[in-house]
Amino acid sequence: MKSFIALAIQATISVSALAQTTLPTEYPADSKPVLGDELKSLLSGKVFTVKTVRDGDWRLEFKDNGYAFLDTAGGYPDSGKWWVEAGKWCVHLSKGSEACSDMRSIGSTHFYKRASNLEIVSMTLR
Repeated sequence: MKSFIALAIQATISVSALAQTTLPTEYPADSKPVLGDELKSLLSGKVFTVKTVRDGDWRLEFKDNGYAFLDTAGGYPDSGKWWVEAGKWCVHLSKGSEACSDMRSIGSTHFYKRASNLEIVSMTLR
């Protein structure tokens, strides 16, 4: 009986922990799309802090020459090309595949949907 209770408690703790890390998959309701030249201007030559739910904070840099650099909290560095196409920003990092995403903003906070898990993450200028 004691082992059943211990198992039940552990299962409850595990489910609670999972519930706390639910990924946001919808843009904030009051966010506005960033498109075209405004999108390119927003990213070009800038460095951002990206906040994710499960993967910690990242550093994401967009060079004027079309190269992007990524450093994650877990120590994963990557780099590759970035561009704006059809109202989306796109990136092809050397260790990953090509991905494009909408950009939405509320003031100085920007949001995009990660291709890998569909999480909406926030970006702020460093």
